[in-house]
Amino acid sequence: MSYLRSKIVEQAKSWIGCKESDGSHKAIIDVYNSYTPRARGYKVQYTDKWCATFVSACSIKCGYTDIIPPECSCKEMITLLKNINEWEESDSYTPSSGDIIFYDWDDTTGSTKDNTGTPDHVGIVEKVSGTTITVIEGMLNDDGYSKADFIVVEVIDYTIDATSYTDEDDTTDDTSEETTEG
Repeated sequence: MSYLRSKIVEQAKSWIGCKESDGSHKAIIDVYNSYTPRARGYKVQYTDKWCATFVSACSIKCGYTDIIPPECSCKEMITLLKNINEWEESDSYTPSSGDIIFYDWDDTTGSTKDNTGTPDHVGIVEKVSGTTITVIEGMLNDDGYSKADFIVVEVIDYTIDATSYTDEDDTTDDTSEETTEG
C-alpha cells in the first residue's frame, strides 16, 4: 500500500472548524471510537482532550493505521510510533506535509535541543515554507487554549516526527520564503 501525504492532510483539512461548542467535534471522536481494537481498550468521551484522537481519526479515515497507530494519548502515540520505527527525532530533520508534530508546553530546552519531556499536544503538518510550519490541530482555538471552545484549526509552529509516505505526492515545501515563527 502506498501512503500519500496529501490524503491525510486533506482529511485533516476537512475537519477544520469542528468544535466542542456545537458538538461537531463528536464526529471525530466517533470515528476514533468506531475503530477496534481501541488503544488500551479506552473509549474516548466527548469531554476528553482530543488532539491525539483527531490525528488518529485522520489515520483511521485514510487507512493509515499501520504507520500512524490509533491512540488517544500523545505520550502513548509516540511509544507506538517508536515501536513500529516511524519515529524521527533529530535536530536536522526538516518536516514535510503529512508529518505528525508533537509539542511539550513545558519544554525548557527551546528549539535548539531535542525535547525529552512529556508531549502535551499533537497535530498534522499541512505545509512548510522556509522555517514556517503550518499545522492542523484538533482541540485548539484561534487564541490557543485561552477559551473553552476547542476547535480544529490551522496554526503555525515547528516540529519533530516523520512517517512512511511515498514521495510521489509530496505537495509541501516551498522553501523560497524565509520567515521565522516560534
